[in-house]
Amino acid sequence: MTQSIGSSIVTYENPQILVPPASAGLDSHVGSTPLLPLKNIAGGLSPRVQVFAKAEWFNPGGSIKDRPALNIIRTVIERGYHSSEKRLLDATSGNMGIAYATFGAAMSVPLTLTFRRMPAERDSPSCVLWVQN
Repeated sequence: MTQSIGSSIVTYENPQILVPPASAGLDSHVGSTPLLPLKNIAGGLSPRVQVFAKAEWFNPGGSIKDRPALNIIRTVIERGYHSSEKRLLDATSGNMGIAYATFGAAMSVPLTLTFRRMPAERDSPSCVLWVQN
């Protein structure tokens, strides 16, 4: 597989992709992301040097943030921190919130996410938005 990144052409050779069975839970699809050898970027280096890219976009939420979010949600479940009266609350600005929403919904953990929407103009007031599942 070849992909253009900026002015470089990157070649992936035989990526190892481990796919859990379809019956496995969503959380079993986190991790085991392939290492992709980047042959053209390593040009000019010693032949003993290999350069790889970790393909974290293979995670369910498409981000490396799936790993810490899943770990936090597993900890919440294992320690019994969630109930109908308790929620996981976090401020987020992107991929961590997507990961929380993905695994919170899949694992029935109630959560509230807040994020700040930046105003178009500096002098305008910003606001805080929240999302609950």
